[in-house]
Amino acid sequence: TFTNKAAQEMRSRVLLAIASAHGAMPEQAHQRVTWELARALVEHDRQRAWQIEANPGRLRIQTIDSLCATLTRQMPLLARFGAQPAIADDAEVLYRAAARNTLAELENDNAWSSAVERLLSHLDNNLVVVSQLLATMLARRDQWLRHVADRHSVRIERASLEQALSTVIVDALGALAERMPRALEAELTTLAHYAADNLRTANVSSDIVACLDLVAFPGARRSSCHSGAASRNCCSPRVVTGARKSAWQTVSPRRVIPRTRRKRVGAKT
Repeated sequence: TFTNKAAQEMRSRVLLAIASAHGAMPEQAHQRVTWELARALVEHDRQRAWQIEANPGRLRIQTIDSLCATLTRQMPLLARFGAQPAIADDAEVLYRAAARNTLAELENDNAWSSAVERLLSHLDNNLVVVSQLLATMLARRDQWLRHVADRHSVRIERASLEQALSTVIVDALGALAERMPRALEAELTTLAHYAADNLRTANVSSDIVACLDLVAFPGARRSSCHSGAASRNCCSPRVVTGARKSAWQTVSPRRVIPRTRRKRVGAKT
């Protein structure tokens, strides 16, 4: 929902969580997480002397639409709006206007003109009925929009969506890699490989197993990570073979157990 009621509901829940922070720790796991966050907030509030509980109006809690409206008000030239848009609790008038605008494009030879023409023909050219049907459908678009999307559109192809997600992940990993001390790369990847190898041997299900073939910080060389093979080579784990495989066994001997003395998880002593 995008109404003011939603923001008020969020505010009520936040204030309730803050109030509960003065009580005992809940037994339920999800409630305990909220309680711990609220306790941290109360402590931070005490240090800053904000007195949020006495002045809850200082909390700025809003929906995403309200935030967007705030941004457009701050940047009117970039937003290119005339009057500021307002959130409509009842959008029926807007749906009817959109339906009328669709029918008005019938003679303009647009991509959807033939579809509108066929619909009008099916309903005996009754513009009022067609307009009402379109307005009603717009109010329930969450139920049918996914069924009428262009399945051949590049924008919704699985490969395109996965590539977009991959780009986001690579950028995030690259930013993290830039903040990691380069001197620790060899040692950390060595330890990650060793832990993953032990877990795999012990048949333990863990996300750490994904680090088995890690030889560098993921995303560490993201400058060439946005094209095909380059992305796979620099951002994905690679098989450790040959000289590189032997090298990881000798990096940082003070911290890594020598090969002859290692014991795998679950192995007999």
